[in-house]
Amino acid sequence: MASNKIAVSKLSESLEKTILQKRKYRCLKMLSGMFLAGAILFSGVFMGRRDITPLVNIRSEYMIGVFSGPSPLEMYQVDKINPIMTAGMVNDVKADFVADPFLIREGGKWYMFFEILESTQHKGIIGLATSENGLKWEYDRVVLEEPFHLSYPLVFKYNDEILMIPESHADYSVSIYKAENFPYGWKKYQTILEGDYTDPTILRHENNWYLFASDRNDMLHLFWANDIYGAWQPHPKSPVIKKDLEHARPGGRVISYNGQHIRFTQNCKPSYGWDVRVFIISELTPQSYKEEAFDGNPLMKGSGIISDWNGIRMHHFDAHLMEDGSWIAITDGVGRWKELGLGLFSPKNSKSIGPSFTSKSPYKKRRGSEMPVQFPKHYHTQE
Repeated sequence: MASNKIAVSKLSESLEKTILQKRKYRCLKMLSGMFLAGAILFSGVFMGRRDITPLVNIRSEYMIGVFSGPSPLEMYQVDKINPIMTAGMVNDVKADFVADPFLIREGGKWYMFFEILESTQHKGIIGLATSENGLKWEYDRVVLEEPFHLSYPLVFKYNDEILMIPESHADYSVSIYKAENFPYGWKKYQTILEGDYTDPTILRHENNWYLFASDRNDMLHLFWANDIYGAWQPHPKSPVIKKDLEHARPGGRVISYNGQHIRFTQNCKPSYGWDVRVFIISELTPQSYKEEAFDGNPLMKGSGIISDWNGIRMHHFDAHLMEDGSWIAITDGVGRWKELGLGLFSPKNSKSIGPSFTSKSPYKKRRGSEMPVQFPKHYHTQE
């Protein structure tokens, strides 16, 4: 009888231990699951452009800024107004970033055309912003969209017509567009080249036309024609640059300065669009081509302060002469910042270089209407 009681007692103790162990196991399993769920929620879960960083979302974005200076080779940031255009200022489509800006002045007003990477289709379209003085900008609207990707909207005037040659390598073409009602109503007028060419950059010199374009980041092709509408043909020296990631890919409009043509490039080493460099064209004919590197390269580079709007890289430059002899330039850059939060509940992003501009971005704080604009002393506002 006593032995039965002892056996029952031991069995009861064994059952209690088993139940306790199961409870501990369940508790540990629950805590582990909660920890894992928390780590996922608060980490930069990869949803297109977030880096996988525990408890922190790392975000980056192309933005547009303005520079001013006494020459196109000596430019400075205009205090406290950059960036002057961000994805968050685009209000008619959801934008991932803005980049590749080009300026034109018409009727006493500045017009800026630039790439918008639209989020839902992950496709480049062309946007427009306007300014009275070149410093304070207002977003207008999307002005050009095709079934294929567009970027690098090089806009220029010829024979009293305003033309645009955007990058359209996704269509395997280089085409000229005209505006039916400038700055709106852009329509394709004529395809002048066929091929997978990026960042086509046109130049008129001594009654001939020349066009620089890349088909990869380390090779620069050159074409020429007697007339802008053709027939275009490869230059006998083309490709004029081969196997050179630092100097090949165009990085903005070719300009004339001190009687010379200045070509801007984007350094693609160690990665795409790292900084902007300058080359001075010393010889350009239908038979010959020569250029020399500018001693002050790179002309534009990231500030080195990663959280700045241009802290990481700069890859585009479009400079214009002002009435008072000073210069204004529009450019783009990439900044990066960290934010804590529920990564899964942040705005959705498609795969691209940087995220949508959100209220969490530190650059939002610089966009207040109460912020005074500081004009450089040499800058002519034309107001």
